[in-house]
Amino acid sequence: MKLTRKKALDLLPSIIDGEASKVEVDAFFSYIEKDDVVRKQYESLKIIKQVLRDKYPREKAPGHLKRKINHLISDLESKKRSDTNIERLPGTFGNEPDTNQESPALYKLIKPMRYLLAAAVILFLTLVTIELLDRTSTSQLPTFQSLEEVVFNHFENTGNQEISLTAVSPVDINHAAEYLESELSYSPRMPLFGDAEISQIIYTDFTPNFKAPVLEFHQEAEDEYIYVFAFKVDDLEKKSSLRRDPEAVKHCQTYDDYHIREVDGKHVVSWKWGDYWYAAVSNHNGRDVIALLQPMEEETDSW
Repeated sequence: MKLTRKKALDLLPSIIDGEASKVEVDAFFSYIEKDDVVRKQYESLKIIKQVLRDKYPREKAPGHLKRKINHLISDLESKKRSDTNIERLPGTFGNEPDTNQESPALYKLIKPMRYLLAAAVILFLTLVTIELLDRTSTSQLPTFQSLEEVVFNHFENTGNQEISLTAVSPVDINHAAEYLESELSYSPRMPLFGDAEISQIIYTDFTPNFKAPVLEFHQEAEDEYIYVFAFKVDDLEKKSSLRRDPEAVKHCQTYDDYHIREVDGKHVVSWKWGDYWYAAVSNHNGRDVIALLQPMEEETDSW
């Protein structure tokens, strides 16, 4: 199944509501890997739906509302039976002349008009509700930052003097692991990238009021750098203003799962090892980074 942007946007509501078929789901997620416009709309709708679900949990209708609805339904049924009886009346009543011979046809016209009027009222209320939501969405709903986009922004600003002042230069990868655990209370499984050497650990303000360590790896032969951000999953889940790519979270379930997200021409590679979430960015293609990546040591824990 091949999608265009229009078809992907038409399919978006079904994807969000979980009503699309597997073929449609596969085609949609394959498409948004190449279309940031549709992907961002998907992410925004997912976030809004989650916020509404969290902020406004479904509640049972109060008893008086149920009774009112039942009364309205009963009134409609009574009116319908009354209309039917009127249509079946003969043209004359007793010895009186027939003064309303067109009444059956008139009632046949009035009945569908009543339902059309009701439908028009419902449509009007729906449009008013949508307009109100549009007007209030920017002012009342919280704003979110994409983790992958923040990672990219840090990569673009690696020369910032403020960041360099927070850097520590470990002797090797083992020394880096010891520093993270003793000084920062972080114990992530350390990544390795071929012959690249770890050159710095930077404990930086990832977002306001949220710090995270970034590991800088240097490939001397190519004079290239790979930056790896390590987060405690619990910390990310508590940070309500920061959102990981939903597809990355969905996909990265086992030790060998990786996800690539393109941000302004750069690939951000995400994965999960144990209780830590990692995001790596460099000038390399994301698949090349994954090909180089391996853990510092093998463990028998379940990932």
